[in-house]
Amino acid sequence: MKVFNAFIVLLLVAATTRAQSNKPKVNAEFGKALNAAGMTFMVPKGSIPAAIVKNQVASYQYAVKYPSRSLEIRYLVMPKAGVGVSVQPKPVTKNGQPAPTDDPFDTFCYNLAIKITGGTKDPKMQIGGFDPKAAKKEFNADKGTYWMIPINNNNFGTPYKFCNMVALRKDNGAYAFIFYLSNSLQEIVKAFNEVGPYNIYYTLKYK
Repeated sequence: MKVFNAFIVLLLVAATTRAQSNKPKVNAEFGKALNAAGMTFMVPKGSIPAAIVKNQVASYQYAVKYPSRSLEIRYLVMPKAGVGVSVQPKPVTKNGQPAPTDDPFDTFCYNLAIKITGGTKDPKMQIGGFDPKAAKKEFNADKGTYWMIPINNNNFGTPYKFCNMVALRKDNGAYAFIFYLSNSLQEIVKAFNEVGPYNIYYTLKYK
């Protein structure tokens, strides 16, 4: 729990400098998805391209890794995932007040997280949401959530045992997912601290 709290604090700390990079050289599929979703991307500082691994969870478009660290980052951009899908309110409660709404984005993220963890819900999985102002400031997203996911089998095509999934949504229907793969949250937090959050965490965002 201490490490989880440290991760949250890390996200709230303002970095003094932003990541700087020339226009990245990415594969055509990822570049096309970025353009269609209206997103920008900077290669995380110090990383190198990683092979795309076919798996049972998600056909992501791009990935990088750190040869000197136990860390791989995968990117999935879905330009039209939520186009035409609206949030449907539940019936009002007995006291006449509106009930919580069903957000298709949250449902999609939950189902994706379940697939990553191995097909069934793991009680150790943790979910958090970005403050709307922070999601807009850091990612120019209309909504953002993050998921701490233990990996219990090879469904995601990785030997790593832990995934920090960042999920982003734009009201135009574009979804984006960043998967930070390592063996523990501690290793991910260490990398973020040493590389710098703006050099590794905030490299994919909406225009």
